[in-house]
Amino acid sequence: MASADAETLKLISTVESRSRKLWQAYADRRARMPGIAGLRAFTDEVDTLMRFVDFVDERLAQGKFDKKVELRRHCSQLRWRTISLRLSVANDYLVAFSEGRWPQGLGAKQVYQREQAFLAKAREYHRVHSLLDALPEFDESHFDRISALLDHLSEDARALVDFADEAPPPVRDTPAPAPRPRPAAPRIVRPGPESNYQKVELPFELRTGARYLTRTAPELVTAARKRLGLTLPDLARRVGIPDTQLALLLGGHDPIPTSVLQRIELVLSGGRPPGEPMIDSPYDPMAKL
Repeated sequence: MASADAETLKLISTVESRSRKLWQAYADRRARMPGIAGLRAFTDEVDTLMRFVDFVDERLAQGKFDKKVELRRHCSQLRWRTISLRLSVANDYLVAFSEGRWPQGLGAKQVYQREQAFLAKAREYHRVHSLLDALPEFDESHFDRISALLDHLSEDARALVDFADEAPPPVRDTPAPAPRPRPAAPRIVRPGPESNYQKVELPFELRTGARYLTRTAPELVTAARKRLGLTLPDLARRVGIPDTQLALLLGGHDPIPTSVLQRIELVLSGGRPPGEPMIDSPYDPMAKL
């Protein structure tokens, strides 16, 4: 119980530090990337942080921790802090777009649609949790101003497919060569037959060009661990990564590098990964922010 409490407190501390860094990064308006690409980049960073908050929330909901109510309330307040940051920065971008100070650019319509959906979720979250988790007061008119800006800008915003039909396909005198098949990703050589060797391959899906483990992966990992008599910390140690990182990867919250995926599959299959450690420094689950 004590180790579980300590691990959860460590995760919450990570949320705190990354939220603070995100605030500091966007406090200076002059440092923000201009245009619709800047707004998209910012919201992507916030979404990444929010996924990590979701993961911590799940840990708190499933576990039996000391001071569980206080920890969940604190986590909710951190979530609202991130939501408030997104609303504030998005409002600045929308005002700049409406005044013509920054170009909107191609794909603006999709960004505005996503922000409208986020705005509705933020309004509902504050309504449900404001009293339950002692969230700070938030002016409802601020929601209305952002929503009105989004509606106004969406009328003339350009979508990603605006110019899809304008450029005709190139005329070819000769048939185009058949595309070359992409080479398969390099795989770690599996060991020879062993008494406990049983091949394990974890399912993954591609999101924005990166691999994420699917929801069925944790079940396969649990079954293989029990077969080999490994705990989750044992698996993380043999793979060469912290158990915090392993939990994020197995939950589908962080993209999984090919080399890490191969080592996990190798250990779960009963093989022995190379002795050299994979990382030189502690893993920070929100380092990309």
